[in-house]
Amino acid sequence: MNIATKRRIQKTYSAKNKAKSAITLFKSRKAYKEDYAVGKGLCDLWHEDALYGRVDNDGMVVVPKKTYLLRIITSDKKAQIYAVDFVADAYKELQTKLKRHYKTGRIRQDSVFYSIEAQRAMTNLTKKFNSVNSTVHRLFLDKYVLKHVHIKKSISGFDQYLSHFITWIQENREMFCLTKTSVASSNLITAMDTGLAIEFSKDEKNDIDTKKVETYFSDPSYELYKQTCWRYGFMIDVNAPWRIVADLGSPYMQEMMAKRNFGSVSELHENAYERTYLKDYERFQNFMVYSYNQWVKDYGYSQTTRLDSNGNLKHSAVKRYPTTKDAETGEQQDERWIEAYIRLRNVECSRPWNETRVKTVIMKAKEINQYISLDKAMDYVNNELAAYQMTAHDFSSSDDSESMLPGIGNIVSSAPAGSSGGSSGY
Repeated sequence: MNIATKRRIQKTYSAKNKAKSAITLFKSRKAYKEDYAVGKGLCDLWHEDALYGRVDNDGMVVVPKKTYLLRIITSDKKAQIYAVDFVADAYKELQTKLKRHYKTGRIRQDSVFYSIEAQRAMTNLTKKFNSVNSTVHRLFLDKYVLKHVHIKKSISGFDQYLSHFITWIQENREMFCLTKTSVASSNLITAMDTGLAIEFSKDEKNDIDTKKVETYFSDPSYELYKQTCWRYGFMIDVNAPWRIVADLGSPYMQEMMAKRNFGSVSELHENAYERTYLKDYERFQNFMVYSYNQWVKDYGYSQTTRLDSNGNLKHSAVKRYPTTKDAETGEQQDERWIEAYIRLRNVECSRPWNETRVKTVIMKAKEINQYISLDKAMDYVNNELAAYQMTAHDFSSSDDSESMLPGIGNIVSSAPAGSSGGSSGY
């Protein structure tokens, strides 16, 4: 690349997240998108395709099941890199084709695309969810319970603990997430958590547009690389060109799905993915019991002060006791949990309902639970909130979830621009 071309790239695509001028950032990102984010074989996971692979055909939030993940074999025998099985199959075929390009010289040795292999893929979702739970537990204690002495003293059992938790989340005006559905639809989770994406670099930072243009899009082998990926059912993420994403609408990828007995995208979601909301209610109960028991472990006594019969102050300590899930759940206690869960979900969805609406939904959910089943009550709550569970959030700053804090916003999406057709259902 000559000096003049390099200077033009640096001037035109100079955007960084820390740019001093919002106008400069806007113009630079606009130019980048117009020049490099258009055409087949591409996807934009910051904007149009932000939820690609993270919702099913009905718009329900999903995450891949561990049993359908397959390890990707690389030169690093110790590397634990996984993708959904048919994606790993397609990647293996893609690698075979790329090796032919290396051997014939069609992709030169000085190309960034020469001899690439998977460095990252499916991340540890359980670790992320547990991290969010731990953070929420700590924030509740540090920012609310321990901050207010009268609240700390008033909690003598689980009922008070649960009640104060719901009060805290409703008083807290910041974005908040705790349930798996909320976390999985937030910017804590990225395309790397879908089982559909593979990256060839661990170190690249996707907020430096000039480097992406100079290193990847200006590489003489880029077009051949893009066409080869497209032929084998992969799209290139325009905001991270070292990342490829399975296009579920491409004929080749659907062929690979069929070999794994997925006749359609709907079948794929039904079998290889979990609708997160189905277990959110139970997970919420688990979290609250665990959180309370941790509280009891660390603060086992409540200090009380009262006047005795002689008018003197008397100090005493009341022991707090741990509890179990069996003791705090069950049909007789469904009503308090249903109310707590609905209030939690309303907060997670940025409070679309006022108090009157919240009470109406609570009442109807309790009726459904009483006359039909708890599962149907949860279906009702989820369907009522489906339109709100992914509120506006722009991914253009970064999609590196490791740098983000729990509960800072959810996202919306439309169909993937790079998809080869509507048959994928996205």
